[in-house]
Amino acid sequence: MHQLADDALVGSYHRLAVIGLLYELGTDSECNAFLDMFWDDFTMSAGAAEYNGSTYPDLNAKLSAELAQGYYHWYGSLTTPPCTEGVSWNLLKVHEKVCQRQIDRLQDALQGTIHLDFNNRVTQPLNHRVVTATSAGAVGGPENVYSPPEQADHWLYANDGQTSANETVQEATWGGLCVAGHEQSPINVVTAETNSAGSPSIQTAMDTSPTYLKTTGHGLQVFETSPALHVWDPLSETNTSVAEPAAAKGHSMIGGSKFNFYQVHWHTPSENTVDGKSYAMEAHFVHQFDDAALHGTYHRLAVIGLLYELGTDSECNVFLDKFWSMFSMTKGVSQYTDTSAFDLNAKLNAHIAEGYYHWYGSLTTPPCTEGVSWNLLKVTEKVCQRQVDTLKEALHNVQHLDFNNRVTQPLYHRTVTEMTPPPTPAPSHPHWVYANVGEASANGTAQEATWGAYGSLCTSGHEQSPINVVTNDAQIAAVPNIQTHIDASPAYLKNTGHGLQLFETSPALHAWDPASETDISVEENGDKGHSMIGSSKFNFYQVHWHTPSENTVNGNFFAMEAHYVHQLDDASLIGTYHRLAVIAVLYELDSECNTFLDEFWAEFAITKGVSEYTGTTLDLNEKLTAGLAEGYYHWYGSLTTPPCTEGVSWNLLKVTEKVCQRQVDTLREALQNTQHVNFNNRVTQPLHHRIVTEMTPDMTPPTPAPVVTTTVEEETEADFALRHASWSVLASTLVATMTIATIM
Repeated sequence: MHQLADDALVGSYHRLAVIGLLYELGTDSECNAFLDMFWDDFTMSAGAAEYNGSTYPDLNAKLSAELAQGYYHWYGSLTTPPCTEGVSWNLLKVHEKVCQRQIDRLQDALQGTIHLDFNNRVTQPLNHRVVTATSAGAVGGPENVYSPPEQADHWLYANDGQTSANETVQEATWGGLCVAGHEQSPINVVTAETNSAGSPSIQTAMDTSPTYLKTTGHGLQVFETSPALHVWDPLSETNTSVAEPAAAKGHSMIGGSKFNFYQVHWHTPSENTVDGKSYAMEAHFVHQFDDAALHGTYHRLAVIGLLYELGTDSECNVFLDKFWSMFSMTKGVSQYTDTSAFDLNAKLNAHIAEGYYHWYGSLTTPPCTEGVSWNLLKVTEKVCQRQVDTLKEALHNVQHLDFNNRVTQPLYHRTVTEMTPPPTPAPSHPHWVYANVGEASANGTAQEATWGAYGSLCTSGHEQSPINVVTNDAQIAAVPNIQTHIDASPAYLKNTGHGLQLFETSPALHAWDPASETDISVEENGDKGHSMIGSSKFNFYQVHWHTPSENTVNGNFFAMEAHYVHQLDDASLIGTYHRLAVIAVLYELDSECNTFLDEFWAEFAITKGVSEYTGTTLDLNEKLTAGLAEGYYHWYGSLTTPPCTEGVSWNLLKVTEKVCQRQVDTLREALQNTQHVNFNNRVTQPLHHRIVTEMTPDMTPPTPAPVVTTTVEEETEADFALRHASWSVLASTLVATMTIATIM
């Protein structure tokens, strides 16, 4: 059992990896010598026992030789509750021997603790997953276990002599997930059916230039599928090597995450189509998530796709002509000798700003691994027939076909989102509003009419906030896993015009400027602390208040609601609305005023602007820690003001606080003075497909049901249902002190 080396993961069940070793039953003389070093030292009841061996078992020696013989790999789960998924499984092909005496030792221990002499979970359906195999001495990525052996190295786009991609041939020779998957690529993008999702969130920072070009046999490619830069070897003129010193090729920020750039290659005709239209060529800029553990795998990939329209002979693509004629017309590499700048960023950034279509799909060649983030640019480029013919000639010389496109795949349940530049606000709605002037409560129609111009997701999104939490529908998920480490006290208070707020929406601490008494400035070397939310570090930005509450519980509004806003600790996200998290606190109206609010509430400006804070130091942690320990409701939603960006981690405390009418009236007066309505809540939004989970404090595990001893072979459907039901209960009540070492 392993876990990714990241302190933030310690104590969680995330980013685990398992190396599995199978034992075959041998004769009495074939007992496992390695196990006999410590096997008899195990206690026969639950607990720990001292190891008294004279030597320490060498686990490396046990595994290294066997790993070299190959293993099977897939992504699965823990095999005990809570059955967390995302575990990297690696099952060795080589088996070891074990004798009956050693098996009996384990069975005796199990019988003494769980009253059964076995501890295996029944096998689970593979569903859409694919198992890959690494072989002894294999070079490169894993082979596809499900490809027919005689065809594994000869997958085809069509039969010799055919003039277009042949779906039947592709299915017959590609196999595996290519045939069984339900999130495959390429697709046909139907523009009328896309969902508008927000502004473009990709920035490229590629920084490299090639020294050679590669004809792969299935296309033309620049750079290797690797994070490292490879260079031309002048001694052999055919081989290449990793650059020394090691150099990367830059990266792109995609959806707030860093993806290392690997390579770009071309297809003809295009693989993806738009409204049924195929294009002359398509380029795929391939990336992988910045995690060394992923190198050499096909997981966490991202592709930026660029379509080329066929132009006239005078409209050849200038960028392609820098290197296009230097590709070898047979499989292999050729030196690239142009010393001018090879600027991929200039090629992409302007197009990205014009928007793109996004979906999750797969590789478009075997093994067709799914989970690829696809981003197809809306802007196309021109290419001339001469350039298309160059690619066709190279393909025909190698694979006897002059095309290399996979046929489009069904979309199934997936949704394509359209990332578009923010529109200029409509002149008829210069300001987004909560309601029309003079109205007494939030007006959904007015919000929809005025918010859409500032963010299309406000009207078309399917994961919007706020919501109504129906407590009976919430699913018990786990013990609370948020810890706050907020370390800041305000120097001033801010009336934003839409509410009252402490601190700026920024990771930096801002200070009051006594010279002007109105201006603020960034404080040198100051931040405001952070919170650990789901094992990730989120920097604390600000807290603001709404009246009445935006989120409701079982249809009930509350007098006020506070939102403690955070953002994932990633410098590339600063200034964006991505990877946000909110801890929300509800306030019930009471005769008793809130003592914490009274430390600063009266010092807010009643008109839009800032005012100096001269009170005592505010302890925001104290306000939140006790409440978090009592549990909270969690879901993914959006900002509750334009542009309504989705992907926000919402965490609504179950414990409420008190607030008095005087304090509510202070907020209402400020709102009335700035926006001419005395409330600032968005109407609740449909939950759609989302699920609200309930994070609850530790509970005493339920009394186990009477145990019925049965073997795996004897397990009936009713027995399986009982096991499944008991595991579901256990998964919701695991004590927080359970350690990873006890899982398997």
